[in-house]
Amino acid sequence: MTESKAEQLEARVAELETRLLFQEDTLQALDDVVTRQDGEVALLRAQVQHLSEKLKELQLGSGGEGGGGQEERPPHY
Repeated sequence: MTESKAEQLEARVAELETRLLFQEDTLQALDDVVTRQDGEVALLRAQVQHLSEKLKELQLGSGGEGGGGQEERPPHY
């Protein structure tokens, strides 16, 4: 009986070690995804900033021509 309990305990420990390894692999995969997405978000923010600046330049450039500043406002104003 003692040998059986030792075998059961050993099997449980092996099962726990296996689960731990799978969890570590999953965490590493998730970390890789988060790291990649962080880089993508940073790139997208830079692109949005650049486009925002370009839009402001275009709006300022066209605002002085023709005096149609009010016509350029969005319809909700």
